[in-house]
Amino acid sequence: MWQSAYSREDLFRVLQKSFKASENAANANDLRFMVKTLQAFERNGLGDGHQGHDSATPPHPPGAADTPHHVVACSANPDARLHLRAARILLTGGSAAEYQKLNQECTQLTAQYEQNINEDTSVVQLTKEELAGMPDSFFEGLPQTAGPGGTESFEVSMKAPARVPVMEQAKVAATRSKVKAVADNR
Repeated sequence: MWQSAYSREDLFRVLQKSFKASENAANANDLRFMVKTLQAFERNGLGDGHQGHDSATPPHPPGAADTPHHVVACSANPDARLHLRAARILLTGGSAAEYQKLNQECTQLTAQYEQNINEDTSVVQLTKEELAGMPDSFFEGLPQTAGPGGTESFEVSMKAPARVPVMEQAKVAATRSKVKAVADNR
């Protein structure tokens, strides 16, 4: 939804005019918000792609490393400044529409991927020996099942609260490999 809003040229032009009219009266927080908003439009191919007096966003103060004008101090000469610019591409006509379509498709696929991961209920059955190195408190929240031969095993979910501690703390390499394989195949 927001991606399509940041691709609307009419909205960009209104915000650009508003910014130019109020940039001297705006406080620092408002100015930063407006700059970041206009940069989102520029990342979607709108604007002229150049930071400066004729662009939507003003030059940024030295040291503002998260802006298109990166200012990096030279280690050999601290007074020297090297200005780096982020590459910008101006999209027009069919290119902008194609970009917007592909961007929307990527957004939908990302949402579907995240939904699939969140709905996944994969578990791995592991014995206490396979979970060597895990603290006792870890076992308290795990469902227990009787494995083959009456051995006690634990169901380890592939959700992060259970999976990540196993990957970080389990001493048995085969256990970590088994958990990673199941997690990667969700």
